[in-house]
Amino acid sequence: MKKIFSLFLFLMTAGCVSFGSSQPSKFYTLQENAGAAVSQVRMSIGIEEVQIPAYLDKPQIVTHKDNSVELGFSEENRWSEALSTMMQRVVANDVASYLPNAVVKARNMGREQFDYTVFIEVDKFSGVLGKEVFLHAWWYVMNKNGQIVLREKFVQNRSVGGGYDDLVYGEGMLTAALSEDIARKMAKLRR
Repeated sequence: MKKIFSLFLFLMTAGCVSFGSSQPSKFYTLQENAGAAVSQVRMSIGIEEVQIPAYLDKPQIVTHKDNSVELGFSEENRWSEALSTMMQRVVANDVASYLPNAVVKARNMGREQFDYTVFIEVDKFSGVLGKEVFLHAWWYVMNKNGQIVLREKFVQNRSVGGGYDDLVYGEGMLTAALSEDIARKMAKLRR
């Protein structure tokens, strides 16, 4: 009887070890894009924290299924930091590369004064593995007097491969395209 009980315990323990293990998580970040300068304009620009729908601002990377109404949340593929602050930092650094004579930074303190402050509201930022990624956002610029001087809608899609590396790379390219759009249109404010 003791042998049967010992064998049963051994099999249960072995089953828990083999069935209970999971893949380690991978952590991703949006890459900054050191783009070519679009203008030599001088100004100071603060980038506010990006407003992202709550279902996207999670550690898990979100994908859409083929039917476009069902979402997938990957436990094994995660963002390295909050998506809203990561996008803020990446956009600030990208805009700074497109406008090298401007002072551009993520706005973190309420008392910081800039010539212009950029606000970004993301509607969609996701993708379908093996098909495409998409970024739909509104962005607007407020001057130091609190007046909105520019309001734009950004909508762009990009084809991607079937892995999460491809998806995140594509989302990074869309973020760079948004940053370039902001830089080009802001440069016209000082002409």
